[in-house]
Amino acid sequence: MPPLALSKLHMRCPVSSLPRSNLTTSIPVRLRRSLCQHQHQGSFLQLQRATKPGFRSSGLKHRPSLLEGVPSFLSSSIPSSTTSFRRLYCSKHTATPTTSSNDSEEYRDARIDIMPSANLSPDDAYARAFNNNSEWRRSLAETEPELFEQMSKGQSPQILWIGCADSRCPETTILGLKPGEIFCHRNIANILVNTDINSLSVIQYAVQYLQVKHIIVCGHTQCGGIAAALDNKKLGLIDTWLMPLRALRQDNLALLNSLNEVERGLKMVELNVRNSVKQLLANPVVIDGMHERGLQVHGLIYDVGSGELRELDIEEDEEVVKSRVVAFKTV
Repeated sequence: MPPLALSKLHMRCPVSSLPRSNLTTSIPVRLRRSLCQHQHQGSFLQLQRATKPGFRSSGLKHRPSLLEGVPSFLSSSIPSSTTSFRRLYCSKHTATPTTSSNDSEEYRDARIDIMPSANLSPDDAYARAFNNNSEWRRSLAETEPELFEQMSKGQSPQILWIGCADSRCPETTILGLKPGEIFCHRNIANILVNTDINSLSVIQYAVQYLQVKHIIVCGHTQCGGIAAALDNKKLGLIDTWLMPLRALRQDNLALLNSLNEVERGLKMVELNVRNSVKQLLANPVVIDGMHERGLQVHGLIYDVGSGELRELDIEEDEEVVKSRVVAFKTV
């Protein structure tokens, strides 16, 4: 039966009255969802979401009612590629996932059976990275046997790192620290503006609730965002994000034009870090943290060619600090 005819038939009669021989053939995904939604009030979609990687399925464990009354004839129409879903959907969640003794009890109880990426080559970047997790986990458990247990109880980082999304600038690796020691926010070119709710939320949470002691703004050499801001090509949506950098370039155009290409790029990285630090120092939450408990703000530049960090001098005159507090501090 053509999909359109089947769709019209579905509008006139319930799923249970349809010929099962027709339903066991290839049913379009959208129609299959519609049929199952009509008959089972959304159970299909809830279970389909549950099979996505990262989904915590503890809710399914305690809700067998979602799995009751599933028509067996619909299960045969599920493509073979969704083996995990069929197993979960048709066996009422009886699959037993494999776990190791190091899994936390909460996570072990909540896990569901997820299909591995069986079709990927071992040389595939994702497969290699995913498989590396086992060795990383084993090695860290040997050198820091209590670390995972400590992290499962919460986090108490002392540093908020605001850096670039560049793949060459992993903050924990650069600083030689362990998981749980840095709270992190990264975006293209480590830009901070007082209208970005994303970065503002991270800053408030880190300062007000995690009580970090240091905020680091870190730029880096050979930054693609900086290079784009120094160029005049149309880039599309990213042009909107780079507007603060272009404005910074405008404000320092004479200085930047007096430098050669390499020096101009480095100076722009520095100006951007200083500008982001300035944005932080005008943030009321940061001002409160500095005055109430000695929160410190730092500006760094990372050299991707050598791995070296350089700290910028961001000291300010006392009068500048006082005037900013008067202007930006809220009560």
